[in-house]
Amino acid sequence: MKFLKIVALIAISLSFLGAQSYTEFKKKYSPKSFKVYENKKLLALANPHNTQIKINTKEQRIKLLVDGKIAIDSPATTGMRYKKDKRTGKVSDKRTPKGTFKITEKIADKRSSIFGKLYKGNKMVFKGDKRKYKGEYTKYEGASLKHWMRLTSCGIGIHGSKYIHRVPHSNGCIRVPYKVVDKIYKAVSKNTKVTVL
Repeated sequence: MKFLKIVALIAISLSFLGAQSYTEFKKKYSPKSFKVYENKKLLALANPHNTQIKINTKEQRIKLLVDGKIAIDSPATTGMRYKKDKRTGKVSDKRTPKGTFKITEKIADKRSSIFGKLYKGNKMVFKGDKRKYKGEYTKYEGASLKHWMRLTSCGIGIHGSKYIHRVPHSNGCIRVPYKVVDKIYKAVSKNTKVTVL
């Protein structure tokens, strides 16, 4: 009996320390920092039935929850409010849509069908949105969207990137650091709930 009480006290203490760890992380670092919080023990418990993702566009952060608790809290970059096309002068709204979504597709090494590099022979003639290029080309190389997790039918998803800003800066997708997106990708499945605030 005494042994069981000791085990229960240790379990309570450990869970308290875990909560304190995230509390301390939030106290120490601003949401606009590049710091990443990870609870490895909680992450090890992740499965397709107990995970969900929350994305905060104001803070530019993504959180992976396991059983409702924070397993990962990382910087992310969401869609910019307005983007002006340098060639046409047209202004577009590129904000990441808010609401509740489900992951509908997972591809470990997806390539963009819109953004990438265009070549004529071995020479690169254009880099960016291929729809804007009016010249001739012989080869298209789509930009890498590592650990792609699709949220909408119009091409919005979560993926890895080295371009992580602390302000909205993407064309609508949610960019996540490579070292983090791999862990999120492994923890979730198709139909995992994603909330964008």
